Amino acid sequence: MSIDELRLHLLIDHTENDGYISDMLLAAVAMIEGPRGLGEALISRDWRLSLDNWPDQIVLPYRTTTSVNTITYLDSAGVQKTLAASNYAYDLDAYPVRIVPTPSATWPSTYPVPGAIKVTFTAGYTNAGQIPAQILAAIKLICGDLYANREGGLMLQGVGNQLTNPMLNALLEPFRHNAL
Repeated sequence: MSIDELRLHLLIDHTENDGYISDMLLAAVAMIEGPRGLGEALISRDWRLSLDNWPDQIVLPYRTTTSVNTITYLDSAGVQKTLAASNYAYDLDAYPVRIVPTPSATWPSTYPVPGAIKVTFTAGYTNAGQIPAQILAAIKLICGDLYANREGGLMLQGVGNQLTNPMLNALLEPFRHNAL
């Protein structure tokens, strides 16, 4: 979403507040990506999942995962190694994306420290045109509230894992993890 689109939505016909509008856009995206929003990656970027030990399957947290880049681990001697991609399999079309050892492989032994395993992956929409219209409308609602209520809007206060604005919740609900 561009600053021009937000200016149009906010009924602003000047550029003096573009810095503030840009900050609001970043805040709105962060809010929607966060746990009280969707807990989902909107903007494509690399993420890293840290694990203490190997589970039966590694579950990636984002529905918008587009690639598994690397899996590194500390071997039993504490030396960092990269797991060969031929030793694991995953399905990017499934949600959640699960990474499992291939039938001929097992997870290697690791050094017993927190974060011994790191999975680097990419998640998020690769271009703004892929972001569903309801999510874009939610971003505009948040930006409108931030612009109109610069000292703190009521719509953005949350209770538990939900925001208090019914329209915002209605727009985001189909995309929440528990909606599938």
